[in-house]
Amino acid sequence: MKKTPILKYLAFALVLYGLFIGSQFLMEHLSELNKSTYQWGRTIYVVMIFTSMLIGLLLGIENLGRPASNEKGSWKINWQRFLILGLPALIIIINFTLSLYGIPSLLFKFSKWYIFIKSEFIMMSSVILGYILGSSFYRDESSH
Repeated sequence: MKKTPILKYLAFALVLYGLFIGSQFLMEHLSELNKSTYQWGRTIYVVMIFTSMLIGLLLGIENLGRPASNEKGSWKINWQRFLILGLPALIIIINFTLSLYGIPSLLFKFSKWYIFIKSEFIMMSSVILGYILGSSFYRDESSH
């Protein structure tokens, strides 16, 4: 088993935390603009969703680096993993995004579901979706 150099982990951590810190600065900037212009409310949530998905994607893709260079075969997606773990997060994100733009959403019509319409819940759903997308790909050696 080949050991990964510490520099690779350091670079990965710098990119990951750099993205996290950069997205927080962007969110703060958009929040300040929203306070003065009242035009950035929806954009704040859309930026939050995409940056959270990107962070999750980076966490999931980290495992792809090892097999990509050594294994032969075609790339496949684990559909069961994506459907069971990723589809609920995707539905939550889509419904929340639709509700931002005033489009009626079946999921959020019921009063019980309003407890989930919080930025933390949407952010975690975005991280989960990004991670599932990044970690659902694999090399199929049987096709070679």
